[in-house]
Amino acid sequence: MNKTLKRIILISLFGLFIIIGGITIFYAQGYRFDTATLSIQKVGAIFIKTIPGEAQVTLDGEPVDKSYWLFNSGKLIQGLFPKNYEIVVSQPNYLTAKLTILVLPTLVSELSHVLLIPDKNEIIASDAHQAESALSKDFPLVKTANQILYFSGSKIGKYEPVAVSNDGTKILVSNKANLYFVKKDRDGLVNISTSTLTLYPKDATYLFNENEEQILSYTANKIYIIQERAKPALIYSASSTIETLTVNSRRIAWLEKRNLEQMIIVYNKTNNKIDVFPIAEEVKISKLKWQANDRLLIEDENGDTYSYSPGSSGLNKIGSQTLFTKDSPDSKKIATVGKDRLEIFMENGKYLRTEITSLGLPEKIVWHQDSGHLIYKAGGKIYLIDIDTPIVENFQLIGTADNFWYDSSEDSIYLLHSANLEKIKLSN
Repeated sequence: MNKTLKRIILISLFGLFIIIGGITIFYAQGYRFDTATLSIQKVGAIFIKTIPGEAQVTLDGEPVDKSYWLFNSGKLIQGLFPKNYEIVVSQPNYLTAKLTILVLPTLVSELSHVLLIPDKNEIIASDAHQAESALSKDFPLVKTANQILYFSGSKIGKYEPVAVSNDGTKILVSNKANLYFVKKDRDGLVNISTSTLTLYPKDATYLFNENEEQILSYTANKIYIIQERAKPALIYSASSTIETLTVNSRRIAWLEKRNLEQMIIVYNKTNNKIDVFPIAEEVKISKLKWQANDRLLIEDENGDTYSYSPGSSGLNKIGSQTLFTKDSPDSKKIATVGKDRLEIFMENGKYLRTEITSLGLPEKIVWHQDSGHLIYKAGGKIYLIDIDTPIVENFQLIGTADNFWYDSSEDSIYLLHSANLEKIKLSN
């Protein structure tokens, strides 16, 4: 072999090495050749986790191969060119979920909790109507034509609801003679026991004193703790009107207006200490609610929403002109609904917004216990919203109903539809 041929072979091998090395480096950095556009592009990926976990997944009509499973906790689909993809998730005895997700270069787009809805509802009661109680706005309290009270899926009897715990596992009911505690487990089984509580005053509003077998009662200017086998104990007497009140496991907070000044009063149940926090008059507070992180969620008369840590210098405005405001169970997210928009504010600063005008007038919104889904009613229809992809096209239609409730203690949705109380059990 002469020197010229050797040189040609050496140069060719070196050139081949450079080409293969370059291709390898580009491949490792996420570049691929897109035959559709005849261009080199960086690719991304989709991570998807389904509930139930054995659900079938297709990507643009093609089944996702089992090799994409990642540690049995989800599927990581790699090597995807930047564009919108259609994900279809199906499983026998469940409604099929169709989702559109955008893949961006070098990033992993997440569908970390795709929750499938069972396709059959359990009929709990017929000839039913919503109980005539303010409690039935937030809790599944339904009566039949013969006045039998149902609490979620449990038949209680001919009683009137008095108070419900925040977690929906306890309810205080009454008949003409006695009071009764009703406790419910995750399977919906109930235990009814006679209570020795004495409701006082008769015209008061009653709340569970959270984490305790006590009832909190309040009137326009007095607050009482009511315990078993004891006289009601007056814990506070106001010189002005108590306008809204909220309670958690450690503290009670309420609003008072004295002369031209409005104040949030906080009562510490551990040491009976009372703190007073003046609030600027321009924020006309209409509702208070404790969050799990000991901050107060505040709504004003204009539909504006604020977050407030008692003792801090001011209110943190979250949303404007909202119809509904709900904080997530983990207190890391707040969802607000206006006439034309759904907004989600997250603790990490992330913000999501979607236009909802096409669905009709908003009627109700509730967080699922996983803090990753919302259950939403508009135009008479109920939807499940995955906050990973909160666009209208991805809202899963659950069904139509006159009203709905979500019971986190059972992980069930209750629908009141055509005088039927129906139950959808989301998890086993």
